[in-house]
Amino acid sequence: MKKILCISMIIILLGALGASILYYKVPVFRYAAKEVFYAPKWLVYTFKYILYYESLLSKMAYNPRIGAMDWSEYKNNNALDDFELGFIAIHEGDFKTAIDSFNIYHKSNEPTRESLQWLAMAYLREAESINCLQKMTNLNPTGEGETDKTKSHTQLMCALPVQMLHAKKEYSKNAAKIFLQLLNEYDENNYLWRWLLNFSLMTVGEFPQNIPQKYQIKSPFMGYFFGEKGKHIQEEYSDVKFVDKAPELGINTLDSGRGVAVEDFNKDGLLDIITSGEWKGLTYYENINGIKFKDLTHESGLAAVTKSSHTISAADYNNDGWVDLMVAEYLGSPLGRIILLKNNQNGTFSDVTKEMGLSRNPEDEGKRLVPWMTTWGDVDNDGDLDLFVSGIACYNFFRMMEPLISSRLYINNGEKFEDKTKEEIIEDARRELC
Repeated sequence: MKKILCISMIIILLGALGASILYYKVPVFRYAAKEVFYAPKWLVYTFKYILYYESLLSKMAYNPRIGAMDWSEYKNNNALDDFELGFIAIHEGDFKTAIDSFNIYHKSNEPTRESLQWLAMAYLREAESINCLQKMTNLNPTGEGETDKTKSHTQLMCALPVQMLHAKKEYSKNAAKIFLQLLNEYDENNYLWRWLLNFSLMTVGEFPQNIPQKYQIKSPFMGYFFGEKGKHIQEEYSDVKFVDKAPELGINTLDSGRGVAVEDFNKDGLLDIITSGEWKGLTYYENINGIKFKDLTHESGLAAVTKSSHTISAADYNNDGWVDLMVAEYLGSPLGRIILLKNNQNGTFSDVTKEMGLSRNPEDEGKRLVPWMTTWGDVDNDGDLDLFVSGIACYNFFRMMEPLISSRLYINNGEKFEDKTKEEIIEDARRELC
């Protein structure tokens, strides 16, 4: 036994000596060793985010009543405690319920790092909702009801750098108090909490004076907007302003969509606008003589396409000179989908997804598609546009959700699209990334 131990120790020492020599003599090995050493920290953050995202999506189900995914079924079928109710409420945008739920939870449970963080986030979101969003949603399509000055103030208050203070300050102050508690009790180097502490107090005029020195965020960029230098720059460039004219021009979309297409859809020489929204679907604004926009969503047929669109992209896929539309949707249907809308050259659009070969492959039946983005390009250099659909199958690392469809590459052969993902080694690349 002693002999085995001695041999083992010799092997370990020789291995350590060899590794040390490689570390100091071979730069590539030294770089690789550092990457391996630091990797666990980043892997933990990555896995935590993936786990959080998967957990969130796995609790959602398609609700035909609203035409989108939500947590109704999960809440009805499970006995949830106040923390879980607050967690879902904050993701539903019901920040008041989230605040109440987390506070009730803390009355009978010891506050945790996670419960405190979500309570602080709920306070911060409620501060934005009451002080910013309510004023923005009170505008009617023509912009009446608020003066230009008020609208400018609303924009300044809701966007960085914060220059107009919240009228109802208690929500941001509560958020700041909890972020400070988190920093003091759990992790004083957590940059997310530090930033949110600084931001919360910006909205109530207490930045930077009421922030402990060690938690203050300082940078040359911040100096352009705060302190003496900020005052000097604002005075010097007081005539440079951007004012939101969207309501006056008839553009009145307020949603959480991540897509906008600005193209001349009716070929009158003026740029029109189509927006996507998670909760309102598509909205089509036609440019009227370069003076204003008119909402023609229903007339164009886009109102019936989807009630929840994630992103959109515009392209002339059939080379007829008229710009068409691609919609990526994952909350608005049971398993997610992409929708190709052909421009009919008369102010309307038609769904040509199936006839153009973009329906699901047989092997993908029953799998969820979470299309994050769609983009166009002439991959095979034949003169027409091909389509790449970016899926987030990588997020299913822990297999909490049903099987996911990975990214797809569709080649345009002039008549329809063909799935060439495997032929173009996209599948292999996806496996390497995931």
